[in-house]
Amino acid sequence: MNTSPLVCRVVLLALLPLAGCSRAPVDTTDSATRQQLSLLMPAAVNIVAPFTRLRSFDDDDRPDGIELLLQPVNGFGDPVNIAGGVIVELYEYRQASGDNKGAKLKQWDIALINERDQRMYWNRTTSMYEFQLQLDPTTLPPSHKYVLQVTHTTPLQEHMVDEFVLEVPPLSPQSLAGAG
Repeated sequence: MNTSPLVCRVVLLALLPLAGCSRAPVDTTDSATRQQLSLLMPAAVNIVAPFTRLRSFDDDDRPDGIELLLQPVNGFGDPVNIAGGVIVELYEYRQASGDNKGAKLKQWDIALINERDQRMYWNRTTSMYEFQLQLDPTTLPPSHKYVLQVTHTTPLQEHMVDEFVLEVPPLSPQSLAGAG
């Protein structure tokens, strides 16, 4: 069979992408691999207490929800980005109990799975995620304390949890009149 050099080059160029570098999937069950990944992954998610609060998102006097600042940290305590799901739950506060969470009042499911999600929530200046959780405060049972719980599920299906007692100052009748 007599094949021209031009045909050989075309065939080689057509096959070249198929012979490109491909990487085998990472075996996350291997303990050495998991140990290396743990250096890059968050070790904890922390609700940043001084800045997590009921607030107005449009700068009027009427609260629109909860501003949650969340800082994931690695094993060295350095802030890191996270990927995966974040579930935020708001509970009634139960006084004088081993478990201070009462009835669940609200849940928000937040996806951090792509670049758009990261850009929407991550603040590079503070190295924290900033979530504006929409909530009509008039729907809450009358109390000045609630429990806010955050659960992050990593791509490796590990769960990290933090909770915070959210103290809400008494709302003025003027701010509540406009709510809802």
